[in-house]
Amino acid sequence: TRAEDGHPRFLLKGGAYLGQQLPIAAGRLPSDLDILVPRIHIADAQARLCKAGWAETEMDAHDQRYYHEWSHEVPPMQHPIHGLELDLHHNILPPVARTHVDADLLLARLRPSAWPGWWVFDPADQVLHSAAHLFLDAEPRERVRDLVDLDGLMRHFGTTQPEFWAELPQRARQLGLSEPLALACHFVRLWLATP
Repeated sequence: TRAEDGHPRFLLKGGAYLGQQLPIAAGRLPSDLDILVPRIHIADAQARLCKAGWAETEMDAHDQRYYHEWSHEVPPMQHPIHGLELDLHHNILPPVARTHVDADLLLARLRPSAWPGWWVFDPADQVLHSAAHLFLDAEPRERVRDLVDLDGLMRHFGTTQPEFWAELPQRARQLGLSEPLALACHFVRLWLATP
C-alpha cells in the first residue's frame, strides 16, 4: 500500500471514481483533484508536490491559519502547466467539526485503483465520504452533483458488491456518519428514485 515516496496515497471523490473507472466517471471533466495521505505524512507530501512545481494558492493570513489549524486539508495547490486545482487532505472532515471521523479507520480498508500507486476507500466508505461532504462540509444548495454521485455510487456498488447494503449502515455507525447517510438515502430516494 505504499508508493515510492514511502506512504500510501488515496484518490478521493471524483478522482477515485475516475481511478476505479466507475460508470459515474464517464464524461466527467474535473476542475480539481482531491487526494489524501495520512496526517503524519502531510508535510512530506506537500514538500514533494512543491518540488514538482505545485504551489499553494495565494491567500491572506486568516485563510492560511484556517487551513493549517482548523481544516482537514492544506491550502489548495496549483501548477503552472496543469489546469487542475489539487486539494491535499489528511481527513474527510475538519478536525474541529461537530462530527469527527477517525481517518485511521478509513485507511484500514483500502482498495487499489486502476492508477498504479494510488488507492481508494472501501465502497461503503466512498458513499459515506460523499454523504459527509454533502451534508456536513458543503453548501447543500450548491451540491446537486454530490446527490447524483451518491445515486451513481449506490446503484453501482449495490449491484456489484454483495454485502454493500448490509454493511453500509453498520459502517456509518462505526464512523459516526449515520446522520449524513440517512439524509443521503432520503434525498436520493426522493429526488432520483435510487433503488
